[in-house]
Amino acid sequence: MTFTKHVDAILSKAKSGFHALVQLKRAGVNTPSLILFYKSRIISVLSYAAPVWYPYLSKQNKELLEKYERLCLKNMLPHIDHYAERLHFCWLSDIFMYLDILCLKYVSKVPSDTAHPHHSDNIIAQDPVSHSGAESCPRNQCVVQHCAVRDFFCKCNYKNCKLQIF
Repeated sequence: MTFTKHVDAILSKAKSGFHALVQLKRAGVNTPSLILFYKSRIISVLSYAAPVWYPYLSKQNKELLEKYERLCLKNMLPHIDHYAERLHFCWLSDIFMYLDILCLKYVSKVPSDTAHPHHSDNIIAQDPVSHSGAESCPRNQCVVQHCAVRDFFCKCNYKNCKLQIF
């Protein structure tokens, strides 16, 4: 499964935002407003439904997203030389960290949402996992959840279970 067409589609949608960003920069809009525009118009397009597609991106597709982010930031902040410094100036993490966080936030809601199709009550085949050392479930009810973001979650909801990461 590849998401090359999807990445191409979201980048083409985001390009209209980039052209607007260029026009705003030329019109003399201040930097905080440009950053706000970037977050609301461009990042929102790039991250729409990310938990569905982001974990499956190829290295080439990830490079395209990063290249686009670099282009936008360079346009907004030409006086800052390095990508990391531009991110820091805007109080942003790189696109990969941002998308990782979005995916983790989504996945963290699954154990508490019984209507979700990936909730443990709705999964037919569950394999019990035995863990050793620090990664152990006191009730031995942790299950493998083959998920793109993480490989397990604690079914027991025991507050001292070492497998609960959220």
